[in-house]
Amino acid sequence: MLFTLIQGGLSFVKKTVYGLSDSVAKFTGSIGKGLSAATLDKSYQDRRRMAQFRNRPKHALYGITQGANALATSVGSGIEGLVRKPIEGVEKEGATGLLKGVGKGIVG
Repeated sequence: MLFTLIQGGLSFVKKTVYGLSDSVAKFTGSIGKGLSAATLDKSYQDRRRMAQFRNRPKHALYGITQGANALATSVGSGIEGLVRKPIEGVEKEGATGLLKGVGKGIVG
């Protein structure tokens, strides 16, 4: 009787932790997908989609490492976009392109 109670309690805790972490992961994934769409940068969206498809974590440590790596890459990509988008805008459309590029860089 006591063993069954302990086993049931452990199962409850394990499934609760899994449910919470899975919900948080899906929520943050949805936010990330929305923000990626807001960047209006098709190449970034494609790279992000391919990276997510290829790099499914196999255990917790790999997932944490991958998350930290993705954060660093995203910050670097954002800073790069702040510089690159205005330059691309100037090359394509001149002064108007500069303003559009600054806007895209900030949104990205």
